[in-house]
Amino acid sequence: MKKYLIIGVHPTPNGPLHLGHVAGPFLTLDIFYRCKKILGYDVFFVSGTDSYEEHVSLKAFEENTQEYDIAQKYSELILKDLCLLNIDLDTYLPLHNNRERYFFYCQSIIEEILRSDSTVKKNEVFPYDLLRGRYLSGGWLQGVCNLCGEDSGGFYCESCGGHHQPDEIYPHRFKYTDESNVIYLMIKSLFLRVTKKEIFKNIEGRYSNHTINMILSNILSRKEIHLTRLTLPSTFGPKITCPERYFNVAFSYTVGLTAFYLMCGDVYSSKCNGENAFDVENVKIVTAYGFDNVSAYLMGMEPILQKIGYKKITDINFVNQFLLLNGSKFSTSRNHALWVRHLVEQKVIHSDLLRLIMALNSPDKEIVDFNIETITATLNEFVRKWNSMLYRVSSLTKWTISLDGLDEFLEHFHSICEKDKNISRDLSSFILDILDISGSIKDDRIFSYFVLIMYIIYPIMPSTSKLFFNGVIKCNDGCISSNMLFSLCSFGNIYEKKYGNV
Repeated sequence: MKKYLIIGVHPTPNGPLHLGHVAGPFLTLDIFYRCKKILGYDVFFVSGTDSYEEHVSLKAFEENTQEYDIAQKYSELILKDLCLLNIDLDTYLPLHNNRERYFFYCQSIIEEILRSDSTVKKNEVFPYDLLRGRYLSGGWLQGVCNLCGEDSGGFYCESCGGHHQPDEIYPHRFKYTDESNVIYLMIKSLFLRVTKKEIFKNIEGRYSNHTINMILSNILSRKEIHLTRLTLPSTFGPKITCPERYFNVAFSYTVGLTAFYLMCGDVYSSKCNGENAFDVENVKIVTAYGFDNVSAYLMGMEPILQKIGYKKITDINFVNQFLLLNGSKFSTSRNHALWVRHLVEQKVIHSDLLRLIMALNSPDKEIVDFNIETITATLNEFVRKWNSMLYRVSSLTKWTISLDGLDEFLEHFHSICEKDKNISRDLSSFILDILDISGSIKDDRIFSYFVLIMYIIYPIMPSTSKLFFNGVIKCNDGCISSNMLFSLCSFGNIYEKKYGNV
């Protein structure tokens, strides 16, 4: 039996989720997870939140509270948002609730990697806020990316995916800090030395993704040796205890990311017959992330795992581009976003329809514009055909099920489920195709075809599929309740005005 450990991206808990957060990594992995479950494979899905990322401290400052309170508040909201969209996690790991284990792993990784000959102890200049006694990096610091020339903040550029250091994004702009209070201090940090040759050899034969190759080529084109950050000066995060105390805290995007993945391996081991996915070859490790994290994963986490003795690293990586909203990036600060909670809790749209339209517009190969007018038209056309099929089924006076002649559809569905790749677009397009065909199915076959559709939609539209099959199980007289069929028709039309201001 095939075995999979699926590790979802662990977002920073500094706000709730909008569709830009969900459409790429989470939905892609959830559809993959459900498809493998249908085939009877052993699949385990873990995610969590990165409670020690710098944006948590920034949010705590904005809300005048403690970092722990921010991490707890938004980790709970993120989990609720995932549940609203039926993202079916087996385990959820907010790092602040697993602090001891997380800090232990970060410390162990640094100690182990110091024994290798691949580390560099480097002097660097960091801006420091005299008024608040804080080094300014991550979300506190903004500037211009030295690779692409676009505005950037933190350590990774959202425009080109490049990884940069604070002294590489000039001119500096500081959030909530007056320049007159900023001085520059010389500190020492720890870096991992990785070569261009090592990185490309590592991904050879494993990743054919155009986005991955483009980003890595762009980053590595300027030098043969790349320094991946392992520590940074901060008062927030896993403090590293070493003879050379200047290492300060573990860097969340490399050491912290590696620690999180190893913790996920521990969870898998405790829940799945004692096998640690990072120690055995018969478990495939699957992950997904945005293109701006390519260097964190492939130039950070994977080389770290190899340097500390792990031969097994991730097997399947799904990388997504950004999702735009009406032509521009989702933005929390500009309130230019579609929020999961608003859409689902206020019944602007059924969660299954939201999953379907995001799958159809999966940004796995290119930047996708989530255009409200186009989306509305697509959804209303789907609902029209869906309700037409349901009307025919509910009008039947006799129910018979025979899958004779439908094998071709089942085989195609299972062949999609079998693929070890991003199958969101393939499966959602197949659902539209079989719904189109339903109009030509004869009345004596429509119910069987309807049952087939209810089975096929499960990975993308799980609520609707489960509602139907649970209703079938409860039918003692062999009939299917017309009330149950009516409830499947509750999608209604989707009107642009329902979205409000976006």
